[in-house]
Amino acid sequence: KHSDPENSITKRCILFTSAGVVLLYLVAYFILPFKSEFLIPIIPFVVMSIVIYLPKTAIRLLLIGLIFSCFAGGINLIHEYRGISASNLAFIKTIKTEVVAFDLLKGPVIAEQEKRKNQVQFAHKIIEAEKNIQQPTVVISGWWYNYIKSLNTKSNHNVNYVYYEPQSVLVDLKNRGYKIYYLPEQDFWNNKRFKSDFTKDLANPLVLD
Repeated sequence: KHSDPENSITKRCILFTSAGVVLLYLVAYFILPFKSEFLIPIIPFVVMSIVIYLPKTAIRLLLIGLIFSCFAGGINLIHEYRGISASNLAFIKTIKTEVVAFDLLKGPVIAEQEKRKNQVQFAHKIIEAEKNIQQPTVVISGWWYNYIKSLNTKSNHNVNYVYYEPQSVLVDLKNRGYKIYYLPEQDFWNNKRFKSDFTKDLANPLVLD
């Protein structure tokens, strides 16, 4: 029967469909490589392509391993406010400007929980800093924008957070008397977003205590 999972035609259909999905997501990611999490949807297709050629015992072992891998053996970004700290059993390596660790004690689930905690704490730090701003101000916040908007219950009306802005908008804001700041690393990503190098000429880093 064509519906029999052991049938070679069924296996080829599953394999080709999975390969097509994986290819589409990889192309999309390499065009806009901002978040590796965007590749998560390919995981079930990769697993499905593997298990159709495995015996039942191997499939069980694979599934047990996948569950275990959620809590141990993670590859994590080591960063003060947008990553996590390394455990004593982590192998640390610097890749370009980023510090990455293969951590035996912190798998994806544990790492994600710690990362979100650090990100929320940093967002509160940004919100606390805005209390001292007394004049019209724009803050280029990038990926921190949603954190700030969701956590900031008593916003300072002098402060306007923006995602990213082109050079023409920043020049106009500056001419209208606005102070312009950017959050850590968002000068780089603002430049990258508009494929130019102008952010530091028009904005200053927001000082956080």
